[in-house]
Amino acid sequence: MTEQNITHCTGSEMDEELNLIKNITIEVQGIIGRVRIPLEEVLQLGEGSVVELDSEVGDDAEILINGKRIARAEIVAVGNQYGLRLSKIIAK
Repeated sequence: MTEQNITHCTGSEMDEELNLIKNITIEVQGIIGRVRIPLEEVLQLGEGSVVELDSEVGDDAEILINGKRIARAEIVAVGNQYGLRLSKIIAK
């Protein structure tokens, strides 16, 4: 279905078209921090090494879908894990 045809779809036709793509898996990334370290330190990293990032709970993060930034978020603690609370959807 072309973009032109989509604009003329009824609600039920649009639902049918969306049902075709609902199960497609996409990659979603949450970028919670960055760090710059010398190559010498990178070469010394091994299992159990800790790389400290420049962010903490409450800081801003980015949400990417298939490598493209689509939202900004706030880093939150969810029990013993981290999560991202969307704060702004980035328009095209």
